[in-house]
Amino acid sequence: MNTVVLTDRQSDGWRIALPVVLIFFVMAANTAIVPVLKESVKDRIDEKALGWFLSLSYLGSFLCAPLAGWLSDRSGHRKTWIVATAALSALSYLWMSFFPDPYIFFAVRFFEGAVGAFVLSLLMASVGDLEVELGRPYLMGLAGMTLALGGGLGMPLGAAGKADPAVPFMISAGFMALVAVGALALRDAGRLVESSHTTVADFFKLLRLEWLLFIPLLFVFIDRFTAGFVTASLNLHLRETLHLGPGQTGSMLGLVFWPMGLLSFPVALLMKRTGVLLPVLLGSFVYGLALLLLGWTDNVVLLIALLALAGLGAALMFVPTLTLASRLAPESYRGTAIGAYMGIGSLGFLLGPLASVYLKSMLADYFEGMTLFAVLSGIFGSLEILVVLVVLPLYGWIGRRLRQSEGKDDSGFYRR
Repeated sequence: MNTVVLTDRQSDGWRIALPVVLIFFVMAANTAIVPVLKESVKDRIDEKALGWFLSLSYLGSFLCAPLAGWLSDRSGHRKTWIVATAALSALSYLWMSFFPDPYIFFAVRFFEGAVGAFVLSLLMASVGDLEVELGRPYLMGLAGMTLALGGGLGMPLGAAGKADPAVPFMISAGFMALVAVGALALRDAGRLVESSHTTVADFFKLLRLEWLLFIPLLFVFIDRFTAGFVTASLNLHLRETLHLGPGQTGSMLGLVFWPMGLLSFPVALLMKRTGVLLPVLLGSFVYGLALLLLGWTDNVVLLIALLALAGLGAALMFVPTLTLASRLAPESYRGTAIGAYMGIGSLGFLLGPLASVYLKSMLADYFEGMTLFAVLSGIFGSLEILVVLVVLPLYGWIGRRLRQSEGKDDSGFYRR
């Protein structure tokens, strides 16, 4: 009898661990190529092409993530779609490693973003299925932590591209091939949790019901928008102005992302003491201030400290912003609120890199070198701080709204 129970627990543990580990490799594949975008895109074409390269992937994700949920819901299978699209993603990275004609290169990048969205969204949905089936309410949080860790720890792999920028693309292809093979061992849940599909009409109806939801949506848009500056213009600044190699650049950029994974659980505990909104405001201010100051030094040690500070700020606001959207939404519209949150975040990722490279091109008529980057980082950092200043007067109002909607204290959490 005891042996059977132990076996069941081991089986459940394996079912939980596998999709979570696969999420890590998907994100590592996505970010491993970032430190070599100078050689693979900017040097081969131009700087604006780098912005388009990043944004085309997010456009594919933005358009196809809802389709992935719809198809898997109606087919009753997630595993089949994950295996097929992970294999296609691996082939896309492999093809890009040969650096074909720019038009083909960008078309394949868009396609990779589309199939990559299938893989990631369906792996996340699979974790959600297990959360319901096994009664483990913490699994989506665990998946979110792993997602952030994979993104942050994938970037230092750009060091492999020091001699040949094609190598990180091949590493990404290998990771996605590993995901395709590993997904063969996935087992679909007995009953799939239907994916949330948010239409434009749903979005505006939700805002009419609870207009304060614009606050977490505004934060997530600006957070993701400024992340486009980090992966595009900050990336090139470290490579070209400061002459850092791809490995060192990847490690430094990773400082912005991996704290979101490592500190997600401690921040969740912190929210029980401070409430939901305070970490959002504090984290956004710290993150924005760090971005603003990045352009005022070329000292690598100071830059590492500022990027670590930006990572701390990002970690402080990562979980609380999503929590705020969930808690402000009427209960029957909570799925719609989360869908809107993810969609607005994707839009920020889509527009951020393009805004960064095109704004830099415009500013280059008036500034150059470190001064140019200082102005650019000041603009993006100030956007984050400006949002904090706009929302700060609503702090008490939001607390009262949380009490009214959930019968809780100002923080939106039960005090014990």
